[in-house]
Amino acid sequence: ASNEILQHGACLGLGLAALGYGTQSGGSYAVEGDKTADGDGDDEEEEQDEEQQADEDNAATNATSATTTSAVNDEFAVGPSASDILTEIRNILFQDRAVPGEASGLSLGLLLCGSGNKRWYEEMLAYAHETQHEKIIRGLVIGISLIFYNLQEQAQYAINELVADKSETIRYGGCYTIGLAYAATSNSAAISKLLHLAVSDVSNDVRRAAVTNLGFVLCNKPEQVPKVVQLLSNSYNEHVRYGAAAALGIACAGTGNASALKILKALAKDKVDYVRQSALISMGMLLMQQNSVEQPDMEEIRTKLLQQTCIDKREPTMCQMGAIIGCGLIDAAGRNVTISLFNKHNNCKRQYAIVGMAIFWQYWYWYPLIPFITLCFQPTMFMALNKDLKMIKISVESREKNKQRFSYVENIKEEKKDKKKKAIKVELSIAAKTKQRQQKKEKEKEKQDKEGDDVEMTERAAAGGGDNEE
Repeated sequence: ASNEILQHGACLGLGLAALGYGTQSGGSYAVEGDKTADGDGDDEEEEQDEEQQADEDNAATNATSATTTSAVNDEFAVGPSASDILTEIRNILFQDRAVPGEASGLSLGLLLCGSGNKRWYEEMLAYAHETQHEKIIRGLVIGISLIFYNLQEQAQYAINELVADKSETIRYGGCYTIGLAYAATSNSAAISKLLHLAVSDVSNDVRRAAVTNLGFVLCNKPEQVPKVVQLLSNSYNEHVRYGAAAALGIACAGTGNASALKILKALAKDKVDYVRQSALISMGMLLMQQNSVEQPDMEEIRTKLLQQTCIDKREPTMCQMGAIIGCGLIDAAGRNVTISLFNKHNNCKRQYAIVGMAIFWQYWYWYPLIPFITLCFQPTMFMALNKDLKMIKISVESREKNKQRFSYVENIKEEKKDKKKKAIKVELSIAAKTKQRQQKKEKEKEKQDKEGDDVEMTERAAAGGGDNEE
C-alpha cells in the first residue's frame, strides 16, 4: 500500500502477530569472541599421541566458534521465514517516511524481541544515525530495546553504546534498553545507572525515560518503588516528576499500594498538566480490581479526582485525557482484568505485558500507541462453558471470610435535577414604552382623583362648621 497510515498499521499488526518470531525461528545471541566446544574431539584413533589430539580439539573448537559467530551475523541467522518478513519491513523503513518508518522500527523490535541479534542491532543503529526523521529514530531505538529484552548482562555492550551517544533520542532508547534488559530483576547496577541518568543527563526526555524505567526493573518488588521515587517525585524538574508517577503505575499496577497512592495523589494536584496526566493514568493502573473495602480512598478518587476531572471544562485538555484513560483502566473489561507484569506465584515475568507497557508510554509522542496497554491485561475471572459454548452455573468454595472484598464498585448514578428554570419573558421595546406611558397616565389619574377627594373633604368640613354655629 502507498498510504502511510495503512503501512503504519500493517507494520504494527505484523509485529504483534509475529512477536518474538525472529527468536523462535533460529535467532540466537552471540558476541564475537564467544567460544563453544564439542568436547569429544570426534572419532580419533587411539594410537594418536596427546599432542596431536589436543591440536585437533583446538581446531574443532575454533571451527565451531567461527560457525556460531557467522551464523549470528549472517542475514539468515533468524531463519529463512522470519528473514523474509524482516526484509519486507526493512524496505518500508528505507523509504524514509516518518509515520511508516516509526512503525517499521517498532515492528523489527517486536519480531526480534529477546533475540539479541547483533547484525540487526547494528543495522538499525546505523540507520538511526543516518535518517533525519526523529519519529523514525525513536521507533528504531525502542525496537532495539525490545531486541535486548531479558538479556541482562548480555545486553551491556549495547547499553553502554546507546547511553553514551550524542543524540538525545538514542540515549532515550538506551534507558528503555536498560529497563527491558533487566525487567523484573531488581538489579542494583541497572537501578544505579538509571538514577544517574535521571539526575545528570541534559535532556528532559532522557531523564523522564530513566525514571520511568525504574518501574520495569523493580516490577517484581513493587513495595520498594515508592521508596526509590519518593525524592524524585519532589524534583524541580517536571519531567522527572512525570517519570516518577509512571514508574509507580508500571510497578504497582493492581496492588493498591498505600504509599504509592499517597505520592500519586500529591502529583495529581501538580501545577504542570502533563505531570497530572501521568499521575491520573498511573492512579487508574494502581486501583484496578480495588474497591472501598480494600482501599478506603477508592470512592473519593473515582468521583473527585478522575470523574470530576473528565467533565470539568476548566481542566486542561491533557489532564482530562489522563483522567479518561485512568477511568478506562479502572473499569477495563467490565472490571474483570488487571495489569500484571510479573507473576509471583511461579516467579515468572510476562513478556507480552512488559512489551505492551513499554510501547504504551510512547503515547507521549504518538497517541495511536495507546491500545498497546491491552497486552498487559490478565483476566481475573473464569467462565465455564458447555459443549454448546453456553455458560453454566457452578459453585466455588472460598476461604475468604469477608465476601465484600469481591464486590464490584457501584455504577455511576445520575442525579436528577427537579429544579425548573425560570422562564425569561422577552418584550419588544415599543411594548415596553407603551406600558410605561400607560403606567404614567394611571399614576397621574390617581393623583388627580386623590386631589379631588381632598378638596371635597375640605368643603364638607367647612359646611359642617357653619351648621354648628347656627
